[in-house]
Amino acid sequence: MLGGIVMHFLVLASAFAVFGQDGSGRSGTAKRADGSSKVWSGNSGNKLLRRSRSSDSKPEIPDTGRIAIMINEGGSKLELIRRETNEAVDIINVPQTATSLIIRTVPVGTYALTARKDGYFDESRTVEIEKGKRERVDLILRPKMAVLSVSTNLEDAEIDVGGFGVFTGGLERTFVIPGTYKITAKRRGYLSRQVSVTLESPGREEVLKLILEPLRIDAVLDLASENLVKGNLREATELTNDVLLLNPAHARANLIYGLIRYDYGEADSIPYFRKAIKNGETVRFPVKILVESGDRKLADAEIRIDRDGITIASKQQPDLNFTIKRIDIIQLAKVETEGMPVYAAVNGKSDFYGRPIEPRLQIYSANAVLSDDSRSACSVPSTGRACLSDVEIIVQLLSEWRADPEIVG
Repeated sequence: MLGGIVMHFLVLASAFAVFGQDGSGRSGTAKRADGSSKVWSGNSGNKLLRRSRSSDSKPEIPDTGRIAIMINEGGSKLELIRRETNEAVDIINVPQTATSLIIRTVPVGTYALTARKDGYFDESRTVEIEKGKRERVDLILRPKMAVLSVSTNLEDAEIDVGGFGVFTGGLERTFVIPGTYKITAKRRGYLSRQVSVTLESPGREEVLKLILEPLRIDAVLDLASENLVKGNLREATELTNDVLLLNPAHARANLIYGLIRYDYGEADSIPYFRKAIKNGETVRFPVKILVESGDRKLADAEIRIDRDGITIASKQQPDLNFTIKRIDIIQLAKVETEGMPVYAAVNGKSDFYGRPIEPRLQIYSANAVLSDDSRSACSVPSTGRACLSDVEIIVQLLSEWRADPEIVG
């Protein structure tokens, strides 16, 4: 009996040695019925079972190095490709600054670096990154086209690069096709500058600084008057305003501005005419004068208004050349038909030769015509500056001019 018990114990001990330990005192692995495994701790003596997990092992950290990339053109794109895998490690949009320094930490290996920007040749480098080391790479992009920079001493000057474009304020490092360009810089109230430049070498920058000098007031007003004659009323207005801002009483500036407003058919021209006359200018209007001798007709003439009086001058009708002094004007009137002004009627004491003005002088718009029944009509539509506004402005000006005590001849 005792021998059977001892034998049974030895069998159990043998089984424990086979399945619990490997004979060296270390833990062994036993299989469950479901196929899973348990670990036996051979040192503790306790039958503790733990599941084996692959996540217990830590991932291997690759060796790395650093790369510093200096690129000369802002707004470019930088691409890093690892040669071993031919995959893009990073694509970087370079900030819009003149020069940028970009630093990256990457696994060791061989890398191809390429910088790109519109208008520039691509620039590439190959670099070997070693463990714990830093590599420096300079990428210098070269432009495919010529580079032009133009500036002036005035921020709002207009710069015209012939055949390329018009710019305000200047051009800074602008790409242009190599060739010869005529460059004009101008600003209202300043003398224009024009230069010719030849751009031959792609990538070479041409830098121009054009100095604009201010026009004298007389030159500004000459230019304004030229634009008025050509019908460029907006340009004439801007030029004249420049002078009036400096000197609101300037006689010629007031005269030109009054004529501009008169061309628009606006009665606000009258105050400017009065200032011009008061300060010594003569206001001239093209008009027509009714001639009663022989056939009734309208003769081309010019009425001139200054501090002394009214002068009528006509090459077509020499006998109409005379002056009525301001103090000798007896009557001024606006004659209307069907509520519309037709002509200005002026009655005075004398002309050049001391003759009375009888019948009254009839001043019509330069656009007026006589019909077959001797009635006047407009040769242009009654919009803007036409017969109606001409007569209205002339009569109103004559009335205010005659009554103004500050106008002394």
